[in-house]
Amino acid sequence: MKWPIFVQQDNATPHVLVSDPDIVAAGTEGGWNISLVCHPAYSPDFNDLDLGYLAAIQSLQYEQNVFTTEMLIKAVAQSFKHLDSNKLNSIFLTLQQVMECVLICKGGNDYKLPHMGKGKFRRAGKRPKF
Repeated sequence: MKWPIFVQQDNATPHVLVSDPDIVAAGTEGGWNISLVCHPAYSPDFNDLDLGYLAAIQSLQYEQNVFTTEMLIKAVAQSFKHLDSNKLNSIFLTLQQVMECVLICKGGNDYKLPHMGKGKFRRAGKRPKF
């Protein structure tokens, strides 16, 4: 038997079950070891784009007039270049804090993010403790 190969699919209903007998049989045909796995459920709480990155570059991109797809792509790339690295750092610190809160809530989403004073830590040259 060959090394395992995992094909990841999302949990959308048009996809087949990972235990579908026809899929399992096809995945082991010819000595192969291919199996399906499902992608974990999407959670906007764990998405760095939703936590602030898109809003940050979108506000910069709105400062430019764009009329074509190529101009939009260029504007987004320029927005990323001009995005303050402190903003990105804050977004990822927030993501870490969300993860910690979810662990404390044992996987729940009934948490309130405490204020951590990211700017204060940054000015002092320190990093928050998690």
